[in-house]
Amino acid sequence: MNYRWRFISVVFLATITLVASTALAQVDRAGVNGTVTDASGAVLPETDVVATSVDTGKQAEVRTNAVGIYVFPSLPVGTYTFTYSHGDFQSVEFQGGELRVGQTITLNAQMKVAAQTTSVEVKDVAPLLDRNSAEMAGVVGTSSVEDLPVNGRNWANLLVLGTGRIDYGGGTSEPCTAGS
Repeated sequence: MNYRWRFISVVFLATITLVASTALAQVDRAGVNGTVTDASGAVLPETDVVATSVDTGKQAEVRTNAVGIYVFPSLPVGTYTFTYSHGDFQSVEFQGGELRVGQTITLNAQMKVAAQTTSVEVKDVAPLLDRNSAEMAGVVGTSSVEDLPVNGRNWANLLVLGTGRIDYGGGTSEPCTAGS
């Protein structure tokens, strides 16, 4: 009888540990970092950086450190506008930066000395690139799921939509590797 309770206790603790470790692995945020420099490439310490959510209007503010680096370690996913301002320099604004789940992107800014009160606005920003990781990841959107063929209605067809996957026919896919 004593072994039975010991076995139940071990199974219970193992289950709790597995559930807790899975819950800790869930990520619902993204990060942004970068360096702010002047036109000559010299770093600009003490620059104010503001991330404004386009969807909610909420703002997060940080200031660059002594070597011009700033970090937003945890922003909710969504579309953002990033504004950089520093003393006698023109303000710089990047609009439409989309952050995805678990992504950490690098967004560097270069500021010019202001002759008068002016600002520079960048409207068409290239898709953000995660320079901090070689990881291939993606989010399967609603439209991708809705556009799946209904022939057979096999949920495994969703796996082919993943980033870096190649469909070899027959409902199987394999990761894309270099030289393939």
